[in-house]
Amino acid sequence: MKGGRFINNTSTMMAAMVGFMLLAIGTTKAGNYQAGFFGTDGILSAFVAAFVTVWVYQFCVSRDLTIKLPKEVPGAISQTFRDIIPFGMATLIFFFD
Repeated sequence: MKGGRFINNTSTMMAAMVGFMLLAIGTTKAGNYQAGFFGTDGILSAFVAAFVTVWVYQFCVSRDLTIKLPKEVPGAISQTFRDIIPFGMATLIFFFD
């Protein structure tokens, strides 16, 4: 990506798994959870979660939608704060779907 920016693989993977969990778990009228889409029935949910998550991360990273920290902060901690906004946006998209 331009400007030396990159998409964090681990954070993207975790966001895709959260998105898949939100898409795959349904509820009944009684409030019970249905986990019927965790097997092969939910493969489409997994693909959708992965693709949408990467698109959200690419959108946020390319537009530099991040929490900026001073240069004195170590890189690992700074990267964690850079990933908060894309992770939150991806989770919200799947939560309201």
